[in-house]
Amino acid sequence: KKKEKKNKEKKMKFDVSTFRFKKHYDDWNEEEKNEIEREREENRKKNKGKNFDDGKKYAQHCRCCGKPNSFSVIRCTKCTYPLEKLADTGIIPDNVFLEIIEGRDKTTEVVYRDEQCLVFKDKFGVSDYHIDIIPIRVIVDISKLTKKEIPLLKHMYEKGMEYLKSVVPEYLQPFNEEKVIIGYNYPVSVEHLHLHMIVPPRYKQKSVSNWRWHPHFIVMEHLEKDGKVHVHELEPELIEKDRVLAEYERATKLTEKYAPLREKYLKNKL
Repeated sequence: KKKEKKNKEKKMKFDVSTFRFKKHYDDWNEEEKNEIEREREENRKKNKGKNFDDGKKYAQHCRCCGKPNSFSVIRCTKCTYPLEKLADTGIIPDNVFLEIIEGRDKTTEVVYRDEQCLVFKDKFGVSDYHIDIIPIRVIVDISKLTKKEIPLLKHMYEKGMEYLKSVVPEYLQPFNEEKVIIGYNYPVSVEHLHLHMIVPPRYKQKSVSNWRWHPHFIVMEHLEKDGKVHVHELEPELIEKDRVLAEYERATKLTEKYAPLREKYLKNKL
């Protein structure tokens, strides 16, 4: 009974309308599980012996929610579905964000754009209010940033915050940056710099708990001081573990604080 209650609570946190079979993977029946396994087995055979360093872009595609994930994770960073490299890896477009910028992607909700950046709702968001801010010109990821990009990052930050301030509900008021989780991932699944802004509560706690996550304020400090970002994977000896873990703890506490307020707010709306 405790397990059933825990699973129910977990599933209630997700909007499953875009999930495979319109349900959480814990609720798949045998026929649905078998369908997924047949797909994965076909992919294992296709990928057997394949060199994923052939210059093409690959990701582990979640069989539940569809999110492309980098090879550095073993569970989907949106819905926690367990990933398997051979079974789930497939090619991704060169740069799906360019499709959004150029207006070819009709499924992504763009909420702001100007000559420098574009703000849109994350298709695979980990909270009710999860946006991405991307530059119009292509910068691959944070490892390519230099001091000259500081004004651009400040602009992206300001436009993201302006949008969030205009839409967050009353239970998050008064609203300020202390209620937002802000940062970048490295390595990335899409090679186009994107700044995540996540307003708690998050659907799952681990969305900023691994070393892919680089808090925005640390990225800015690195650029201002050294003219480059000390990326965790590339310079592990320079990881500021205490500060990164403190940011994770802050994110966890915000979710714990605002999850019950969100539930109350949603009930009152019914």
